[in-house]
Amino acid sequence: MRTLIIGLGRIGRLVARHLLNSPEANHWVGAVEITEDAALFAYLLNHDSTYGHLDPSIQATSDCLMTATGQQIPLFSSVEGALAACSPDLIIECSGDPRIADALVRRAPETHWRVLFSSQTEAVKGKPETFVWVDGVNHTDFDPKLHRFVVNPGCLNNCLIPTLSALNATNTILAGTFVSVHSVTSTQPVLDHVAKHARWSRAAYDNLIPAGHDPSQLIARFFPTLGPRLIGRTVRAPVSHTSYVTLTLKMASALTVETLKAAFQKSHIPPHVLGIDSRPLVSSDYRCDGRSAIIDGTSLRVLEDNTAFFSAWYNNEWAFAQRMTDIRCTLANL
Repeated sequence: MRTLIIGLGRIGRLVARHLLNSPEANHWVGAVEITEDAALFAYLLNHDSTYGHLDPSIQATSDCLMTATGQQIPLFSSVEGALAACSPDLIIECSGDPRIADALVRRAPETHWRVLFSSQTEAVKGKPETFVWVDGVNHTDFDPKLHRFVVNPGCLNNCLIPTLSALNATNTILAGTFVSVHSVTSTQPVLDHVAKHARWSRAAYDNLIPAGHDPSQLIARFFPTLGPRLIGRTVRAPVSHTSYVTLTLKMASALTVETLKAAFQKSHIPPHVLGIDSRPLVSSDYRCDGRSAIIDGTSLRVLEDNTAFFSAWYNNEWAFAQRMTDIRCTLANL
């Protein structure tokens, strides 16, 4: 499947890293970046401060990235130029630019390609051609004849929905709350500066920064009665990767720590998406963990017979990019 990546920012580069280390590396046919500097992007792909060195490394020509096997991946400054030159089957949109999303959606009726979006965008919300894909939960519902636009709904949602699905399969969830301690992202400043919202103006590595997160509409897609009864917040913490979410869930029936643990150990969710780990690990131990959710087995508690309390790890960058490439692989094999 000929794949074009739009945007070589934080997520785009990690998606590229996953592609370069996959058997289908030669299917990556181009990338779009306004800063059309092949040497710079080869450097950033080869040397990542969080995830280390890329092996094998890539090189750069004047306008292309070049893999260890000699494959050239051209860089383009415009989407139109890339589409004309590359003739992609799949576009992975990682720029987050709503103008690019709008343009791709407008052009879709006259083309054959699909678009995989790294974030929920207004351009595709509510369209019958849009499929919100949570790997391991609803991937079998994808209809290749209908769905042209695929949305990966975000790192925290990728963690929450498989976790809730595993538990809800054995004991209906009635209501709940969560708090996610989330690592910093490139949208936050290193030093205080003026931003649209007061808290997002504050220095990422000097503060714990509260932020709202309302998953109710998305949760309701998968658990119609739970959607408005699950509320939560995130707190940005000064670490470079891996996040930790703690949930308190009221269940319809009584449960024990043993039945709670069994719900995750024997889950229908595949192990590359959901796991459980009872070792006393910390965030750095999950630096390159590709699972969407790893239940912290040391955290399992039951309150008043029917309330589950537990936590889960998720690498908000690495695992999210892994899901993007997993979705791409599934689409390629349809």
